[in-house]
Amino acid sequence: MTYRITTGSSRGGTNDYRAFQAPISGGSLHGGQWRAGETIGTPVLAVHGITASHLTWPWLAEQLPGTRVIAPDLRGRARSNHLPGPYGLRQHADDLAAVLDFLEVDRAIVVGHSMGAFVAVWLAHLHPDRVQSLVLVDGGLPILREDGIDPLLMLGPAAERLSRTFASRDAYAEFWRAHPAFATDWSERVGTFANYDLDGTAPNLHPSARLEAVAENVTQLNGSDGYAEALAELCLPMDFLRAPRGLLNESTALYDRAAVDAAIERMPALRRHEVDGVNHYTIVMSDRGAGHVASVITDQLDQRTTTSSTNEQRPARPTINPEKSERTSLMMNTVFDGITQHTISTARLQAGVLERPATNPSDTVVFIHGNVSSSLFWQPLMLALPRTIRALAIDLRGFGTSETLPVDARRGLGDFADDVASVLTELGIDRAHFVGWSMGGGVLMQFLLDHPAQVSTVTLVAPVSPYGFGGTRGAEGVRLTPDDAGAGAGGANPDFIARLASGDRTADAQTCPRTVYQTAYVKPPFSSEFDDVWVESMLTTATGPGSYPGDASASANWPGFAPGTNGVLNTMVPRYFNTSAIVDLADKPPILWVHGSDDVIVSDTSLFDLNFLGQLGVIPGWPGLDAAPPQPMIQQTRAVLAAYEQGGGDTTELELVDCGHSPHLEHPAAFLEALLAQFDRAVEQSATQPISPDQITL
Repeated sequence: MTYRITTGSSRGGTNDYRAFQAPISGGSLHGGQWRAGETIGTPVLAVHGITASHLTWPWLAEQLPGTRVIAPDLRGRARSNHLPGPYGLRQHADDLAAVLDFLEVDRAIVVGHSMGAFVAVWLAHLHPDRVQSLVLVDGGLPILREDGIDPLLMLGPAAERLSRTFASRDAYAEFWRAHPAFATDWSERVGTFANYDLDGTAPNLHPSARLEAVAENVTQLNGSDGYAEALAELCLPMDFLRAPRGLLNESTALYDRAAVDAAIERMPALRRHEVDGVNHYTIVMSDRGAGHVASVITDQLDQRTTTSSTNEQRPARPTINPEKSERTSLMMNTVFDGITQHTISTARLQAGVLERPATNPSDTVVFIHGNVSSSLFWQPLMLALPRTIRALAIDLRGFGTSETLPVDARRGLGDFADDVASVLTELGIDRAHFVGWSMGGGVLMQFLLDHPAQVSTVTLVAPVSPYGFGGTRGAEGVRLTPDDAGAGAGGANPDFIARLASGDRTADAQTCPRTVYQTAYVKPPFSSEFDDVWVESMLTTATGPGSYPGDASASANWPGFAPGTNGVLNTMVPRYFNTSAIVDLADKPPILWVHGSDDVIVSDTSLFDLNFLGQLGVIPGWPGLDAAPPQPMIQQTRAVLAAYEQGGGDTTELELVDCGHSPHLEHPAAFLEALLAQFDRAVEQSATQPISPDQITL
């Protein structure tokens, strides 16, 4: 099962869009958030219409600066269309409550468009403590139909569209461009909405909404099954916005004035708003219409001066503990009970390997750590895996208990990838699942290029960009200078290196390894009972020639240095490292990409990117965006994975909100769930592979 993330185009206040996947009954509900980090004020939960998706809402999100906007894809639609039924309105309401639980939101202003307004009403009725107020946008009031009329006829061309196939994405975009509703309101955002809506592969692309889900819901819009009574019983602020034109921009509206007047008489607390110049679509999918909706929401926000309760009494972060509190170790009690430490002699090096053995193992998973760390960081996750999975974590050369050997940066991360391969050869492991964190994600991508047949699945955890760290621009990873000025070992902090070498365990300065862990590896104020172990792991980093950080050379370009040819940091400069060729692999294992919304290391605004620090004024003499733009690391990874998927691969993106550079430590329960689902995807993929003649036994 695949949950593919496709972000909508954004502008102005919507640039901080983040996707999410919330666990609900039957699987995970996909969705997106704008300004996920906002904690002041009540969040807005936005619910789309009957054949739409969460990308109905970027217009509204832009009109609500400073407000967190949460929008899911409802069950049976868009990237949630894999979920099983039932698809009833009550089920949608329960799903939304689960989304609020997952995102740690106590109460929200709920805005629903069309059928989404009906779902919003059921949410307020079934979960009254979760809804502060309602905004019903051209929906939510019962729609009567004549007996014997096919309910899908109410949707007109919208229902007919669901049964069609399209030869290309451009063809589907043209369908929407010609739609009467957008005759004067076509925009790039509408095109993004249309592109996101497609499923399948060309030339058999089709709209993502499941017809059976739509059919089940359309029969429930007449107020039956207790809906009319539930609506009448609500005692909370409610606003209804009416579009004067219909689904095809015709003069016959979905709700005529008389029907709305009758509803107002029954519910005098329901406030009515006429939105001139819009139709059923553009009342939310245009700047003009969204502006009216936003003004109503703003009025509701202004009427309540208390702040959002999303910061109040949040449940503690989930923690995965070792099976026992006592630990055995070879060094400073850093190896947990239940983990075995080995030294594996290969043709390349003496490698330290941690193992969580399995009972009758069905699978093996190999963990690859990041820079300035070691295999120790993987132990809680290794212990949490099912006992049928063998878990191995390999120390890269110069880290943990592995041998310190020089790193030839001219091979990119090739030395590390070959070391991993040599360990697996020695252990007799032909194929495994792989998980790589940070620099280890880059090692894993290089390993995938060099040894694709050995890889069942790829899980990238806050990985370095496929175009390296520093020195590139744009989603395509174009190099800024011929010598990669500003990237590599020359940017390392000398005091941090000295404290690593001296074994500093204090938090007396910003350059102490413990402080770097507390402020960069995780999002403050996260801490765990194992923080001392993580610091010990960092202190295993070998410093010196050929190790961390490496050598540097002078440059005529700002900031005056360029990478050398050896050492850890130089392995990831764009001159030597580029793994974007994974998109051309013939056999593409499933890729899961997990990253935190508040990562300050691998980010489009990384505090370890000298160009971004120059833009902030931290480093003097910055020559400006044309010469030295910050590296869009997240954009680059997303673009490469999108191309990987377009080439037939299976990719999943999971962005964890309120999370830094270490998702496996900060959100272990969510991470473990995603990882196990990734293993399941490998089984599903193998089940669909054709059987070759040499695999048939007679």
